[in-house]
Amino acid sequence: MAAAFKPLQPGLKRLAAAGAELPQVGIELADEHGKVVADCELCWPTAHAVVLRADQADLAPAWAAQGWTVMLLDEAMQNLAGLPWCAAVAAALGLTPNDKD
Repeated sequence: MAAAFKPLQPGLKRLAAAGAELPQVGIELADEHGKVVADCELCWPTAHAVVLRADQADLAPAWAAQGWTVMLLDEAMQNLAGLPWCAAVAAALGLTPNDKD
């Protein structure tokens, strides 16, 4: 796993154990003309849920405008809106992760 994803690795394992599909990494969002307007850290296309890094916060409106649930990681890539990121994503996906690793 790439170094950039190291902080996310335990949460990704918990999501997989809870039944989450594998996320897509770094996909790009295009507008109606095919122009790329945003990218993301992780996304679950079937749930229309996307996780952005703190430095991608300016891209959130583009995702939201196309109907995506947007979740913004903190600088440490540990939390989303004050919750552990894995728990927030699990809720968006309709899953309940096991609290044990």
